Amino acid sequence: MMKTKKWGLVLVACMVFLVGCNSNVSARTDAKLNGTWVALTIPDETMRIVENSYRRAGITGFQLMQIMEEAEATMLRVEMRKNNGNFELVVDDISNARGTFTTNGGKLTTRTTHMHGGPIGLESRWYTIDELRRTLIDMNIPVNLVNAMFSTLALEEIPSEYSVTENTLTTTHPVGGQTIYTRRR
Repeated sequence: MMKTKKWGLVLVACMVFLVGCNSNVSARTDAKLNGTWVALTIPDETMRIVENSYRRAGITGFQLMQIMEEAEATMLRVEMRKNNGNFELVVDDISNARGTFTTNGGKLTTRTTHMHGGPIGLESRWYTIDELRRTLIDMNIPVNLVNAMFSTLALEEIPSEYSVTENTLTTTHPVGGQTIYTRRR
């Protein structure tokens, strides 16, 4: 059960900050996004998305309630480190995910390529998405739960709108809502 709770928290954070997927990594990036951006909240809409993903996978009742309560009670310090089309997601000073991003016409699209095993109780190393999925299934985690975890990551092309004003980055995702980051100096 503890690994399920950890996954719930990690996936809530990932849903908020890793929206979309783009197979065209040669697209351009906006240099204003380079740097470390920090956010401290999780939008309510993201909690609803996470809950619905677990429900579709058949996770209900007490198990779902525990995952959601722990996620809601936890305010996470999330850093998004961006550099020339690459990003790393750090939650509470622990690396969680990395990948690529592109920008085009005020749209920001990210693609998660790797997730770190440490925060979820696996070997402390980077896993590709396919490798992580296989590892979890090999650990006898139910396939429906693994599928719910990965669908929560929004591994599909849904770009966010974004704007940068001085030291503030605002992203608006059609599913996850608005997130406001502050540039860390």
